Amino acid sequence: MKGKRFSECPPAYLDLLAQRYDYFADKAEREGARANNGQPLAPYNRRDAARARGWMQRLRNGYKPPAPDEGFSDPEWPDTDS
Repeated sequence: MKGKRFSECPPAYLDLLAQRYDYFADKAEREGARANNGQPLAPYNRRDAARARGWMQRLRNGYKPPAPDEGFSDPEWPDTDS
């Protein structure tokens, strides 16, 4: 799933991912780990866990990501491809 957005992942995977982020947050708190900016690392991991759980819930409730755009189109500008 590397390189995919949370909205593109199956809910079961997002649940496991959230558990993983929680584990690393607990570990970071125990060790006093800090991010590159000097802030505690655990809150960042907890936010990622919450994001994964949020997307898991959305997907289980029937959310479908929109289809990708096929290209930029602006109704104000004439189509020059023809």
